[in-house]
Amino acid sequence: MDQPYRMRAVLAPLDPTPAQEQLLRSYCGASRFAYNRTVGVAKENKDKRKEERRAGIDEADLTRALSWSAWSMTPLWNSMKDEVAPWHHDISKHAFQSGVTNAALALKNYSESKKGVRKGPPMGFPKFKNRHSKQSLTFIQFDRTGNWFSEDSRHVRLILPRFATDPRITRRREQLQWIHTTESLARLTKKVMAGEWTVQSVTISLDRDVNAARNIRDEGIRLLTNEASTVAGHQPETLNAVSRDRKTKPPRRGRGDRYQSRTTQSTPELSPLA
Repeated sequence: MDQPYRMRAVLAPLDPTPAQEQLLRSYCGASRFAYNRTVGVAKENKDKRKEERRAGIDEADLTRALSWSAWSMTPLWNSMKDEVAPWHHDISKHAFQSGVTNAALALKNYSESKKGVRKGPPMGFPKFKNRHSKQSLTFIQFDRTGNWFSEDSRHVRLILPRFATDPRITRRREQLQWIHTTESLARLTKKVMAGEWTVQSVTISLDRDVNAARNIRDEGIRLLTNEASTVAGHQPETLNAVSRDRKTKPPRRGRGDRYQSRTTQSTPELSPLA
């Protein structure tokens, strides 16, 4: 039977305040923490059963295998969070839930790949994430699906922790709960309010490489400046030589930015503009 609905994704750039960005980064870190903890528990259970088989223990007497589904891993996380994450009160539960759900999905893909059910290249056991991994989390809410966007269609709701103890959150709830977006969401908001669309989840991704945007900006300014100098009858290399004579700062470099490195290599000195 065909599904009576169709899934769609809408991409909107966000412009969070420094306080909101700090809170979102703590959310992403908490999601990564829950992901690693879930994968670690599953790996520990898997390795223990493997060692017991090597020791000759009967299959019926092995340590009970854990279910890798999100429905089973979520209660397990809730039972240990007070011990392993006593700071969880200052983080939205959606952050931890996002990490557990992603870990359960990765474990499912590994299991199906090992059984030959999953198409595509073989997948290994999920690896632990680190600080350099992609920062993202998903907010899922089924009971308040129409409450994600503000009336002016310029803000997206940020779910805050209910029982926060951090004064940076408790004293600034009104300032933190709405994230400004640089594009209008009027069309989406209208369809949600009319009941045509239902928004059950919002995924937020953060860009760690801040220097990448700066490199793009600086490179664009350099190209535009060189193009203007060419139109005026001067060569771009001549303008670069004058810039070095004036001791201007070179564009910022980012990790792995080979193209930017090539453009900032030293070149033979040319005669300055007359």
